[in-house]
Amino acid sequence: MQRKIDALEKNTLLTGMRLKKEVQPLAEERTRLQEKLIKLEWWKDSKIPAYDKIDKNSVMYRHIMQTMFTEGIEQTATRQMEEDREMLKDINDTWNPKKPEPSQPEANKAKVKGANKESQK
Repeated sequence: MQRKIDALEKNTLLTGMRLKKEVQPLAEERTRLQEKLIKLEWWKDSKIPAYDKIDKNSVMYRHIMQTMFTEGIEQTATRQMEEDREMLKDINDTWNPKKPEPSQPEANKAKVKGANKESQK
């Protein structure tokens, strides 16, 4: 595209207005493509994590990697502990089933029966 613009500018037969008319669409296309390229580079740059942009031998990079590693271990341990807790709870429920609590009307009937027995004495 730049070659076309340069060739048109070197052509001495073109007048100023005609040259401007020939070059303008090409210049607009070049500007549009440059803007698109800038947007794509910005998008690509935003997808790369910040720690990948740091020198691999720097102290900051090693610190970030160590922190990420520690967080990963912590999350794994927490997840494993929750799974173990659920498993032990299921085992406990299997070996020691909970007695169903009486519903409200049944509890009232039991109280009434107890009161009748006391009055009969």
